[in-house]
Amino acid sequence: MKKSLILILLMFILLLGACGKKAPGVIDPNPDDNTEEETPIEVPKFEVYTLYVNTKNNAPIVSKEEYVKGTVEVKGGEFKTGELSMEIRGRGNSTWGLFPKKPYRIKMKERYPLLGMKPLKNYVLLAEYSDKSLLRNYLAHKLSSYLNTNYVLETRYVELYLNNEYQGVYLLTEQIRDDKEGLVVGNYLIELEQELSRCEAEGPEDVMWFEEEGAKFVIKFPDMEKLTPDEVRTHITYLHTFIRDLNFSFHTEMYDYYIDLDNFIDYFILHEIFKTVDIGYSSVYSVIKDNKLYMGPHWDFDISLGNGDYFNSGPELYRNRYNPWFNKIIDNPNFKEKYLARLSDVLYNIMPKLLEDLDFAYNGLKVYAERNFLKWDILDKYVWPNTEAMYQSNKYEDQYLYLKNHLELRIQWLKHEIVINGYYDYLPE
Repeated sequence: MKKSLILILLMFILLLGACGKKAPGVIDPNPDDNTEEETPIEVPKFEVYTLYVNTKNNAPIVSKEEYVKGTVEVKGGEFKTGELSMEIRGRGNSTWGLFPKKPYRIKMKERYPLLGMKPLKNYVLLAEYSDKSLLRNYLAHKLSSYLNTNYVLETRYVELYLNNEYQGVYLLTEQIRDDKEGLVVGNYLIELEQELSRCEAEGPEDVMWFEEEGAKFVIKFPDMEKLTPDEVRTHITYLHTFIRDLNFSFHTEMYDYYIDLDNFIDYFILHEIFKTVDIGYSSVYSVIKDNKLYMGPHWDFDISLGNGDYFNSGPELYRNRYNPWFNKIIDNPNFKEKYLARLSDVLYNIMPKLLEDLDFAYNGLKVYAERNFLKWDILDKYVWPNTEAMYQSNKYEDQYLYLKNHLELRIQWLKHEIVINGYYDYLPE
């Protein structure tokens, strides 16, 4: 009897111990009772850096052609530098001529990884004056990082001090060029540029630029001025032939011999989503490498996503047909099927992430943006080419909401249109 009581007591103690443990695969209903510490989730921080540029003797920067000597410096943080020798000049077309907040190009004396970017000699400071959200270029390059992009440009937000005077929020990025720094490496770097005067400003036709089947292209690489006349003729003959054969291939099933198909499709998808005004006009870069065309890098998104009063900048209608290459190839049934399938994939599976990125960037940037618009009091003023809704918004938050709403409507319209009507022709505006 005594032994039986002892045995029962031992079994009771073992049962109590077992009740205190979780069986494999069973979720603990009281996680707060656990003694193990949980690893906190690390939330990424949105960084805005401070960049100090000082010119020699405080010389003003008044030209897009003549550099001014000076220094650039990051005074604190993980990317702190001393004074680094550089030269600086103006850059841009309308952005340089129309606006008081000027964009700049920086040429370092030696390659340097400014703010943790890859070591480069050439950087660009985008002023984002007419884009009052300050977000369109950043957002486009963010999207390019999710797509089949030949080369993704790095970007950093900075507050710029020029000769110790605050200039506002700028987007620091890379200068598009092939300069043996690992940037846009290929046999050729060309830019679609339909403005004849800009082409002629580069130099003689069939030396610095060429025209083929109604489209004009500026040759960014190689440096044609450093070549002999025979070398120039060889390059120009090749480029004419390549573009002519490329155009012909768009009407056949041979086009993927001339283009990187995934890259080509994703390049135009990004511009279709942003409804970029210049997709058929200017700032359309491509690299030719080993007899194949790679689109990009992406560039110039100030006038996109609802910023533009001289064209239909609303969230409806397609835009890419204004590009001479896309206008040909989209009528190829095989290509069109692949393009629309990939566009649907991007709209449903990638764009939700980009909308989250937009919210994250706005929340990280808004304090700095408020300071920018104290310097540049333009939120409720017309700045070319703002729509009425943009210049009637007198708060930075409203500019962000206008951009976000436009992007959401654009996504919604594209989702509907590619299913109901596909990709169709339309008359130019």
